[in-house]
Amino acid sequence: MTQAIYAPEAVETSVLVVGIASETYGIPATVVREVVRFTAFTPVPGAAASLPGVMSRRGAILPVADLRAVLGLVMSAPTRTTRFVLCMIDQIDVALLVDRVEDIVDLAGIVPDAPPATLDVAQLRLLRGVARYAERYLTLLDPVALVGVLREA
Repeated sequence: MTQAIYAPEAVETSVLVVGIASETYGIPATVVREVVRFTAFTPVPGAAASLPGVMSRRGAILPVADLRAVLGLVMSAPTRTTRFVLCMIDQIDVALLVDRVEDIVDLAGIVPDAPPATLDVAQLRLLRGVARYAERYLTLLDPVALVGVLREA
């Protein structure tokens, strides 16, 4: 098993802080187009748990990516704080399903620490690092790697 090599680099100016299960993640604001309340989406029979269905938004059909499944976290039913984060990543529109949206924070110039080495390689490839802000730690998602994983699903 090959270990991923961590090469720290400064973070984008802003990240959208989202909660997935009991963890806090940052999605680069440059890929976020809109945050919308959860509504039922159309399930796709036989689809992977990470891509459970599709939704329609302003005439476009978007695949729904459940970040709990992608990150290997415990699945749960949607609540009143569940949101879709509509993103454009590598020219692909996708609706990321998250448990809550907290804030947009400025992390300009912060160089994140390496993700914990205890994570498996599948999880490590989705992360850009861990940044500290406001006395909390924020795990930074790599949107391009996320799309790569979704394409494999």
